[in-house]
This record gives sequence, structure tokens and C-alpha cells, in this order.
Amino acid sequence: MLLIQTAAHPRLLAKFAMNSVLSGVLLSGLLLSGVLLPASTNANENVLTLVPENALGFVVVNRLADVSEKLGKHAQELELPLPDLLMMLKMKLGLTEELNEKGNLMLALLPPRTGEREPQPLVALPVSNYEKFIGRFQGDPTSDISEVEVAGQTVLIAHKNNYAVLVNMENRGALQDLLNSTAKSPLAVTSLTKWIGENDATVVLLGPGLHLATKEAIQGLETAKEQFEGLELEGGQSEQVAMALDMYIQMLHLVKTEIHTAAEGLRIDENGNFRFGGRARFTEGGRWAGLTGVAKSNDTDLLADLPGLRSAVQHWPSGQSR
Repeated sequence: MLLIQTAAHPRLLAKFAMNSVLSGVLLSGLLLSGVLLPASTNANENVLTLVPENALGFVVVNRLADVSEKLGKHAQELELPLPDLLMMLKMKLGLTEELNEKGNLMLALLPPRTGEREPQPLVALPVSNYEKFIGRFQGDPTSDISEVEVAGQTVLIAHKNNYAVLVNMENRGALQDLLNSTAKSPLAVTSLTKWIGENDATVVLLGPGLHLATKEAIQGLETAKEQFEGLELEGGQSEQVAMALDMYIQMLHLVKTEIHTAAEGLRIDENGNFRFGGRARFTEGGRWAGLTGVAKSNDTDLLADLPGLRSAVQHWPSGQSR
């Protein structure tokens, strides 16, 4: 019954899946931009060319100074102890004027190394002057790739399209491939360029990343389900919890097979409202692609009654985009 019901409402299920999986990644990406590592539509298109062809997914934060200011203002109104993300980024990296504060930051995730589970990060920082930027870390501006120490870690840095691209030492090959590449943004997000540029921040899970994320989630839920099935709680509660977990497992199996690419965008308006909007590309030949036909906007705002939150979602089957 569950499978029949969810298959009949693919847009609602896709929206639920994206909000559940991607929103957390999006907020994590904002924090990563200020703690871990380090416009216009044209600038946004420029940073998308730095997304590696084998990326699992990526996070783009547009107009760093503006986003940092918006978050700081909203946090102050809510009396939340949120530090200035841009200032944290500059302090973490020891930067002053070398960072282009009006530019866009991109964090991409590369596939895990053999025998490991953790994806590998690739960070593109907008720089106003790469020679001064690499000089800050005693790097060679004439070298294609420099090995330097940043925030206590030895990393590799290269220069491309007004960006400093950072990777871990183990990913020299991926960095060299990126320098040699003449490809534009990944085909799966070509039609999203304008939308991504209009957002303050966007997280995109490409096919391999969506497959890996749902696989990990399914494994975790199956483990939890087995644990609850072995418990004896009053009123059959353990059985009820196991059934609920099984429902989510089935839902994720559908997402894994029916959605090719998923994205979640964040816009913070002048009133401090956080507006989330989603995009999904359904798998070609899948049931959801066949059921939805030509992409249509979902005009129902499921978050309309919650103060400070707005949502919008739009989906398109493979081969159709808007």
C-alpha cells in the first residue's frame, strides 16, 4: 500500500526526500565555508566549471560577504550565537585582502579513496589576487600546483578562473585533471546555472552522490530496524518503530532508483525569511518521469504557515529542464 501511494505522488515524495537529505547538507556547507576550509550569473557559471566530472555533489555559496551579513543580521535578531562566517574563514586561513569577498565559494565532494567511506573535499576560493594569495602560504605563483600548509594542514593549491582550488595531498591527480579540463559545468546542472546564481547557497547531489547518500542511509536504517525488532517494548512499540523505519527504507529505495539529480537552494530575503527551493531530475525511463510528464511547478507551499520559512519545489524528468 505504501509503495502504491508514494508512487502516485512522486512530487511530494521527491520534495520530502530533498528537504530531508539536502537541507542538512546545505547548512553544513555554509558552516564548512567558514570553518573547515575555505555575483553575478556569469561569476556563478565560472565557478561551476570547477566542479569535477566525477564529483558526487557540490555546495555553492554565492556573494560571500552578502550571505555572511544576512546570516549575521538574522542571528542577531534571533539572539543566536552565530559568528561572522566570512570573518571566520579569513581568520582560519590567515587572509586579509586576498579573498574576493563578493565572489562565490564552491565545495565539491569527490569519491572516497579505495577502502574508505569518506568523500574527498575540493574547495574553490574566489581570490582577488592569486599571486598575493599563494604568497601568503609561501607558495610559488608560477607553479601549476603548489604544496603549502594551510590552517595546519599540508594541501595542494592551483589557480584557475580567478579561483584558488584546494585539495588534500592524495588528490593531486584530480586537481591536475581539473586544470587540464576544458569542460563546462556538469551536464546534469547546465539548466540550473541561472537558478543557482540567484540563490544565496545551493547544494546539488549528482547521480553518484545521490546513490551513495541513499545507500548509506538505507544501511543505517536497516541496522536500526534490526535492533528494534529484537526489543520487547510495551504495547508493541518496537514493532511499530520497525514498521516506520521500513517505510523510510522503501521510500529511499524509490528515491535511489527514480531520482537522477537533486538540488536544494536557499535564499534569505530582506525580512530574514529563509526560502528553500528544490529541483529534481527524474531518472530517464523511470516511473516518476513517466507519471509527471512535462515538468510543472508545484505551487503548494508546504511551509507557508511557519514564520521565517518559505519553500518552493520544481522537478523535471530526464531530458526536460527548466
